[in-house]
Amino acid sequence: SRNVMMHQIATLIFNNTDIIILTYFSGLKLVSVYALYAMLFGSVFGILQHFYSVNFVLGQAFYTDMNHYVKLHDSYELYNMTLTFSLFCVAHLFVLPFVTLYTAGVHDAPYVDAYLPALFIATYLLSNGRSSSLQLISFAKHFKQTQWRSLLESLINIIVSLLLVQRIGIYGVLIGTIAALLYRTNDVIIYANKVLL
Repeated sequence: SRNVMMHQIATLIFNNTDIIILTYFSGLKLVSVYALYAMLFGSVFGILQHFYSVNFVLGQAFYTDMNHYVKLHDSYELYNMTLTFSLFCVAHLFVLPFVTLYTAGVHDAPYVDAYLPALFIATYLLSNGRSSSLQLISFAKHFKQTQWRSLLESLINIIVSLLLVQRIGIYGVLIGTIAALLYRTNDVIIYANKVLL
């Protein structure tokens, strides 16, 4: 439907804002730094994606037994966040030593940066922290009711990123993403719990 398409467009814009803004304002050298960290943390996020296969079980429970669904939802949320925090804590410990080895002898861009791992981890924690609530909104087909919220998330990301990228470069686009995620993650969790549960 049109509402689902609007969510997909908003997600597409949100996911690509950082690279596009960095390319235009900071050049490809900083984009390569961003891409390296995004690839490393994205691979950790990819491990977590395998646990989304429980969507089928959750979806079935949502439509057949709401009380059972609530228990499954809470359990999934607990295990998902425990695993997310655990994996990203380990990634945080190893990412800078890995980047130091991986980029040894390469001096065209500041690849080793003590602040970037924390900013990237914040984006992934916030993004994954809302996954169970987003699934619930999807199960309930509340796409029309939440589409403006999704568009607002993309708008916040673009505006904050544009305001900060010229002053603080790569940190600016990451802070823009974090600002948007702070809004939308809280919004999704509140909406799912107050309206749907």
